[in-house]
Amino acid sequence: MTVAPVPASSLLDDALADADREIAETERRRERQVHLLHGLDPGTKARTCAERLLCEIDWTLSINHTHRTLIQNLLATETSNDVGSP
Repeated sequence: MTVAPVPASSLLDDALADADREIAETERRRERQVHLLHGLDPGTKARTCAERLLCEIDWTLSINHTHRTLIQNLLATETSNDVGSP
């Protein structure tokens, strides 16, 4: 049985959709954390921990956006390479 190869652009499209979902989920987590943070008293240990977690969520969101950009660049390269193919 012969299996047709999956075009790299199709795999990258899937990866891009996954990256978009990860960004959306991280943004939702960030919104929930900000809402929680506003309900905590300044100077408390709980507030300090919540602020630290918000920093980690922001870092994760930054990584997610970078990951998406890399996938977009790969997809653009793949697409430009396909243009000259027979």
